[in-house]
Amino acid sequence: MALQGPLTPTESENISSTGDECTKKESALPIKVVKKRLEMFLKVLAAVNSPRQLYLHQLLYAVYVVLLSKPEVSIAKLCLTCLLEYKHESIVPYKAALVNLTVEKEFRNELVALDVSASSEMIQHSHRRDLIPALVRLVYGRFSAKSDWKVNRIAR
Repeated sequence: MALQGPLTPTESENISSTGDECTKKESALPIKVVKKRLEMFLKVLAAVNSPRQLYLHQLLYAVYVVLLSKPEVSIAKLCLTCLLEYKHESIVPYKAALVNLTVEKEFRNELVALDVSASSEMIQHSHRRDLIPALVRLVYGRFSAKSDWKVNRIAR
C-alpha cells in the first residue's frame, strides 16, 4: 500500500482546527498535563505492532506526520516510533538516520551526512515521495525547538 502524498491544506487545517477546539475546551488543564497525556497516548499507539489494522489508520498516520513538526523532542520521537511501526518500505531503510535526528548529540552530524539532493544516491527516487515530508517536518520541529530555546535563554 502506497502512502498518500503530503497533506492537503484543508486536511492539515482540519487536523489543526480539531486540536485547537480541544485545547479551547480543556483550557482549564495546564499545558504540561496535556503534553503528558499526548505522550501517554502516543506510547500506547507506539506499542501497536500492526497499526494498519486499526480503525482510521490513515488518519492516525497523518496525525503522526503533523506531530513530527512539534518542537518537543519526546513527542517527535514517539511519533517517529509510531510511523516506523507502519513498516513502509520507503521509510524503514532510513530508520537510523531519522532516529539520529531526534537525538541531541547526533543531530548535527546526521544533518550534515544526510544528502537529500535529487542527484544524490543516498535516498532512492521511489522513496522520496513518502520520506521527504516526514524528514522535513522532523527537521523543522527540531529547528523550531532550538529557536524557542534561544529566545527563552535571551529572555532570562
